[in-house]
Amino acid sequence: MLLIEKYLMNIKEYKEKNRIFIDNKTLNKLIK
Repeated sequence: MLLIEKYLMNIKEYKEKNRIFIDNKTLNKLIK
């Protein structure tokens, strides 16, 4: 695999995890 492809995939994964994390924070605020 090319380095740039790996880099782009890492960014994509990071964004997906980050979105889930942000959703959880929002949920917690709604619950409290």
